[in-house]
Amino acid sequence: TRDGSSMSGHEHEIRDLAAKMLRTFKEADKDGDGLLNFEEFSNSLSLGQQSQLLCRLLFRGFDANGNHFVDAVEYCRCLFILTLGSPDQRAQFAFDMYRGKDAGIEEKHVRVVVDAMCDVLKGMGVDISDHSAITSHLFSRLRGDSTSQSISFDSYKQAVQNSKSITVDLQTLISGGPMEHTTVARGSTIRPFRYHPLPFYVRVAPCFEIDDFHRLEDEDTGLELATVVEQISGTSNDLDWTDPRDKCFSGEPAQLPTVDDVVRALSAIPECPDSRLNYIKQVMFGDPRWSQMLCLMMGVQKGLQTSHVTDSPDNTIDYRLSNNPSGYVKLVEFRPELFGKVREMYRIGNSDMAGSLGPTSMLVSLLFGRLITLNGNVSQGKSGSFLFFTHDRKFVVKTIPGKERRTLLRSLPDYVEHLEKYPDTLMTRFYGCYKLVHQSGKKKSFVVMSNVFSSPITIDESYDLKGSITNRLGKPGKLQMDENLRRRERKLLLPREKRDRLVAQINADTQWFAKHHIMDYSLLIGIHKNPSASLEGSTSTNRSEFERDCGGVLSRSAEEGDEIYLIGIIDAITEYDIQRRSERFAKKWLLCKNGNKISVNPPKNFAKRFQTEMNKFFVAHTIE
Repeated sequence: TRDGSSMSGHEHEIRDLAAKMLRTFKEADKDGDGLLNFEEFSNSLSLGQQSQLLCRLLFRGFDANGNHFVDAVEYCRCLFILTLGSPDQRAQFAFDMYRGKDAGIEEKHVRVVVDAMCDVLKGMGVDISDHSAITSHLFSRLRGDSTSQSISFDSYKQAVQNSKSITVDLQTLISGGPMEHTTVARGSTIRPFRYHPLPFYVRVAPCFEIDDFHRLEDEDTGLELATVVEQISGTSNDLDWTDPRDKCFSGEPAQLPTVDDVVRALSAIPECPDSRLNYIKQVMFGDPRWSQMLCLMMGVQKGLQTSHVTDSPDNTIDYRLSNNPSGYVKLVEFRPELFGKVREMYRIGNSDMAGSLGPTSMLVSLLFGRLITLNGNVSQGKSGSFLFFTHDRKFVVKTIPGKERRTLLRSLPDYVEHLEKYPDTLMTRFYGCYKLVHQSGKKKSFVVMSNVFSSPITIDESYDLKGSITNRLGKPGKLQMDENLRRRERKLLLPREKRDRLVAQINADTQWFAKHHIMDYSLLIGIHKNPSASLEGSTSTNRSEFERDCGGVLSRSAEEGDEIYLIGIIDAITEYDIQRRSERFAKKWLLCKNGNKISVNPPKNFAKRFQTEMNKFFVAHTIE
């Protein structure tokens, strides 16, 4: 509750979140004094040296006491507001970040914030030339119908209620409409991005001489001389540009709070009504996965801006991420022309994918006091793959072993042909395949794919079905499996014609898998019970007929009640190789298990059993 006695029914989750935030703070506190100075704070963000102005603005928001240091409770409290806080709390954080000590937000404040965001995007390879247009549009939207030259908190709070539409407008302005493409010939490599630490010092160091400004222009920092002089001479005092690194802490180290102390502090913060557990899994500043996530976001963004003039099998993009412990990073994008064809087939534009996966949405959301990044989770399957879900739940980014990447690429032309032939296919849609290569030699392959549960409806039950019964019993509260469905005698009811078409599509998809020696896939099912009348009438023009009722297929039944099924075949890039053959041999002959009931089976046998069991799970019914 909001009186601090409990945390809205999920105390354990909030306690886990508090512990996570505290660990993040300790990791960022390199000198161990219990306080974060500006350098420690900015290093934990790992956004590159061109992010110093944005880091300064965020630091001002985190430094609630104005003492140029951030203690652990302040740090956790602000992170909580950015991720789970109420709209009013987020608005207050962003308003303070804009205005500093001033009474209201003026256009000059908005210009500095826009400059900060554009500096970071430039370091990430997104060059924005017209900062003034973005500033004018954002100030106009925040001001609303008012003619005042200053935005009050009440006006700003009202404008933030429309932050989604403002965000879309800003993303359009930033991208300049359709995303620009850079043509790269076969075998070419894009040079690493150049980072300039100077924008931050230009804005906070009035001791710079005019010759230094001319030199900065010559070095292509993207700063206009007039803008720099205006910021230094006209607004720097108003914006309180005191470099916190000049403040040296000389007292005793601060005592770190306990997890209970942090939980008590968080309990006083009103939560956002739509906050859910997935926010608690969000990758935050200082998280061990933060740098990897930034590499991924920047790589996908740049890959979408690059196209080939030949049939080059891959596209290599090199860039450097400052403050990344792994140092120099190379990203390889595989077969962009074929994956682009899949995206086009399902009406996924480059701007759509960049808006969900690129860094722009993350930075724009910070303008409204909200941290939107990817949500991380470990697959509940035995693969242990790491999954990133985009903030809008449209896409899933999954790490895969190199052999699965090779399986996908080898079958990719036939895969695209199958999608064209069967518009109602249940196969996972793969929208991109990439490999991150670290300077240390470590490599990480990942795919961007559709999310079966990308829907506005809630999932009341979820099942992962393979057609086997050995080790196929899900634990309470976790993803349920074949044996759970059998024990509950749960029926998945569909009208006869639709049920027959669904089973026929499953047969066609599994025959394709068998042809390409693929096995161990699953049918993922999410069930939404008792859909409201408004949802029942919410149909879409999705390519597949099994995704037209809020992303799924509607079932009307007097026995189970009306339901919506979200259905898709996942984990479908595992080849029946020597490792799988050995696993089957061990289970069948050494452990004396029934070869027909274990999960590992030759592709043709696996497909046949899968078809048989799915035919049993889906039952035809007649509406009376």
